[in-house]
Amino acid sequence: MKNSIALTRRLAWVVAMTLLPFSFVASTRAQSNPVDADCLNCHDGYDKSLIGSSHRLASTVKNPASTVACISCHDGWQKHMEDPNKDNITNPSRLAGKDAVTACSECHTPHRNLDNYGFDVHTELQTNCAACHKVHNNAGKLLVDGDARFCWNCHQNTKVAFARRSAHPVKQGNVSCLSCHRFVRKVDQDLSYAFSYVCRDCHPDRGGPNLYEHEPVVAYSTDGRGCMECHDPHGSENDQLLKQPPDRLCATCHATPAKHATAHQGAFAGVDCLTCHGQIHGSSTKPALLNDDLDAVFGLNCWLCHYVK
Repeated sequence: MKNSIALTRRLAWVVAMTLLPFSFVASTRAQSNPVDADCLNCHDGYDKSLIGSSHRLASTVKNPASTVACISCHDGWQKHMEDPNKDNITNPSRLAGKDAVTACSECHTPHRNLDNYGFDVHTELQTNCAACHKVHNNAGKLLVDGDARFCWNCHQNTKVAFARRSAHPVKQGNVSCLSCHRFVRKVDQDLSYAFSYVCRDCHPDRGGPNLYEHEPVVAYSTDGRGCMECHDPHGSENDQLLKQPPDRLCATCHATPAKHATAHQGAFAGVDCLTCHGQIHGSSTKPALLNDDLDAVFGLNCWLCHYVK
């Protein structure tokens, strides 16, 4: 008798919801949400797995701020209630590419309004939202893990780079991939133009402003890569994340002037670039980015001849 009453109640709800306009159904979801109760008859405990997160069911909260119900994410519930089968109801975690973005964007309009679909490399690769986000059993930031280690599931080469001799301390937990990479707007995907401004969040002393600037650092041009002209942001076998040893790195842009080999009877022919040009990120006093303590380095009064260079 009890099962018969429950079945009659369920069928009556399905018929009623089929006949009502969708807009009315959506507006009444948060008020009573009888579908939630029917879902939980089979999916016991799934309401508890959402508590503490922004996806908590409205039917479990007094005066809910949002109208979240099971059917907000799992479409096709009418057929599923008649024939409980995993193939006749939408599971956002199994969708791919635009279908996944479309399902999530029913509520997460910022992603849609900011027009990042097709500009984000993840959507181009048909990556599912669930590759990075976890809805059930996650009361935090709705990420698979708080340290963004899930990025390494796809970016294996980057994971290896963090094990190099000089690397950003991602494995140590001081920073994460999300400290530098943001994926909300299409302009955030451009890791070339003015990317050095992201670096300045942690390294403000390297970005100036300086009266005499080193062009790669400021990277105002659209083809400039800023800090990444010289540094590998993930990891390097050279000190300070440099792509090459210092002298070889300078030589990729700067030819060595002939006078460097002949001046002072050739005494400074073997001196590396940074011994003299130490202010490589910019200088407020030296146009040639020379060290302020150059006299002390060589024991000579260099400024008698090189006072502006």
